[in-house]
Amino acid sequence: MTPALWVEAVKAMRGTATWVITAAVAIGPASISVALLLAARNESAVAAAQLEPFTRGDPWADLATLMGVIGAAGGLLAFGTYLGWSFGREFTDRTIGSMFAIPTSLRQIATAKLAVYAAVVSVTTAICVAAYLVAGLAMHYPSADWAAALKLAAVLALTGLLATPCAWAATASKGVLGAVGLAVALLALSQIAIFTVGAWFPFAVAGAWAGLAGTGPLTPNAAQVLLAVVTGAGFAVLTVHRWGQLRLR
Repeated sequence: MTPALWVEAVKAMRGTATWVITAAVAIGPASISVALLLAARNESAVAAAQLEPFTRGDPWADLATLMGVIGAAGGLLAFGTYLGWSFGREFTDRTIGSMFAIPTSLRQIATAKLAVYAAVVSVTTAICVAAYLVAGLAMHYPSADWAAALKLAAVLALTGLLATPCAWAATASKGVLGAVGLAVALLALSQIAIFTVGAWFPFAVAGAWAGLAGTGPLTPNAAQVLLAVVTGAGFAVLTVHRWGQLRLR
């Protein structure tokens, strides 16, 4: 397991996709949020109208909500794309065949890939929270709201977990496009679910928790959050199992 973990970590660190996706999810929400809030502050009628729901209460909480909404949507796409690259590239680059010749099992390799992915999500989440604090201070907000910062971290971590079906899709489709397509589909279905079944659709939980629904009667309850966690973890297990069932042809 340790050699596989080391190899996958090196792949991730050398991969352009890792750095681009990490930067996008870590810095993107703060950059977009600050730009929109500054536009609203400068009396932009369009920006003010769009951001009115996010400027009603404590500025730190509003910033965390806006960043969480952007991070939940963009993160699902970005993390799904990363998983597609991590798992799917072994098929498109035709390196999967050589993995049958090494002593490390394919299940161990898949587990290592998911472990490295968890590290990528953790680092991305930490940088995003740091960007949140820097953005708030740059906007001259009063003392930081650490509860809002922890909620933002939880939303991004949950988003990362909910992207794991993309690893299964990349394996099933033997390429990157299957994962990207599933990520887009899950995002679209999540937007529809918010107005129908709500947070009972597991992939809508992170966005609902981050957004305005996360502060009102539509707040995801413990059962809905647990269902989302189990769904994400379940697809991780299914991916490892699927890798264990691969055969050389």
